[in-house]
Amino acid sequence: MKFTFAALIVLLGGLSSEATAQEDKTEKVHAHFYLNPVVVTSNRSEQSVFEANRGIELVNSERGSELQSFSLPELLDEMTGVYVQRTNRGAGSPIIRGLLGPQNLIVIDGVRFNTSTFRTGPNQYLSLIDPNSIRRVEVVRGPSSVLYGNGAMGGVMQILTLNPNTNELFSGHAAGRFASADLMGGGSINLSGSSGALSYLVGGTFDHHGILRTGTGIDQPASGYWRTKLGWKSGAWQVQGAYFGALMRDAGRADKLGIGELRYYDNDDHLAYMKGSYRGADLLNKVELTVSYHGLNESVRRFNCKRSNSPDGRSTVADRSLCEALDISTLKTKKNTRDTVHALGADLNFHLSFWEQRILVQAGGELYQDYVSSTQENATADSNFVFESQPRGNFSNSSTYLSSGAYFHADTLLLEKSSSLQLHLNSGGRFSYFAASAPNVPEVGNVNYSYNGFVGSIGLQL
Repeated sequence: MKFTFAALIVLLGGLSSEATAQEDKTEKVHAHFYLNPVVVTSNRSEQSVFEANRGIELVNSERGSELQSFSLPELLDEMTGVYVQRTNRGAGSPIIRGLLGPQNLIVIDGVRFNTSTFRTGPNQYLSLIDPNSIRRVEVVRGPSSVLYGNGAMGGVMQILTLNPNTNELFSGHAAGRFASADLMGGGSINLSGSSGALSYLVGGTFDHHGILRTGTGIDQPASGYWRTKLGWKSGAWQVQGAYFGALMRDAGRADKLGIGELRYYDNDDHLAYMKGSYRGADLLNKVELTVSYHGLNESVRRFNCKRSNSPDGRSTVADRSLCEALDISTLKTKKNTRDTVHALGADLNFHLSFWEQRILVQAGGELYQDYVSSTQENATADSNFVFESQPRGNFSNSSTYLSSGAYFHADTLLLEKSSSLQLHLNSGGRFSYFAASAPNVPEVGNVNYSYNGFVGSIGLQL
């Protein structure tokens, strides 16, 4: 049996009521349904869904509570235009407009979650985000590279996390759940409130997964989530810091057990950011600077079992039950890989307005620098499973990757706001620069690569 545990969440500081104010603009028509809600992802600024110039879907926390999803990928299954590929409990990769993996950008509170080591196929990274920490999920379908940069080809998925209750001294919420498919049980709790400039949120999540009754019976992952926010606000100025952590252990994959292959994934994820912003009037509506750190460690244990030929000539696992139990008598090889990336980032964004708010301009730039370490060790039955270090892991050790860009985007209202029709002209462009280095690449040698390019967009919205 495997266990899921989330450490206590501590959320302190005089946090801005910006998110609450945004939701207050939403017209409620039922306890769980909203008319024209406010979103922030499609244009990197507050606007209603009706005004957005892109196809956008959202799921709020109330809908998440109804669905009782055990993971974020399960929650996204309910979103129109988003298909989620899930190999096991510890995995879940969104497919938007036919693209998946690093071709879709995941953003947490405006901070890039993708790293240079994200696998190109289905992966587990979305499962590292705790659904119990989410206030709202917004998905923009289609290319969004002008405003968000690389990785936003299929779409952008923004995770907006919980804010404390700033209206009461103390409030709380608790939930429990059970599933018979794998005898899963667990629950979550959140305590929140505020006093003066101080606000807090404390909570935790616990999940226990057994063995699925269908499939091949591989144990489910053990995962833990924790997060912390600190904030300060004075007039038009605000500073906010946040930290989100995740721990996942023994996320088993048995989809290739029929040919004698098993995998177990361990992940440690740490995302921290510090965000400072100023809200003004007239020309300068807002300026925001964010610095961030994202550390991701992924360890994979691979096992290959002995095979035999079936009557039809296909190669299959010799003994399915022994292979599933990782019995030493049926194992052929073991392989352990460990990939770690440390990503440092900075993002500067300006919101400007001209001509009595008829021209809204966004401009800014970002820079992300990744440092990658990668190792691999192999063992075989012939060597009595004594592990030997390999010269290279999945990546070249000490590799680096730089992603940077500067962008400009304008929304111009061509018809008067008092008119029964509104005609908008949207246009923008981005210049990007990338550089990568990787030593001792097999059959290639040392790699030093750089590239720059321009992407633009233009559209009319009536």
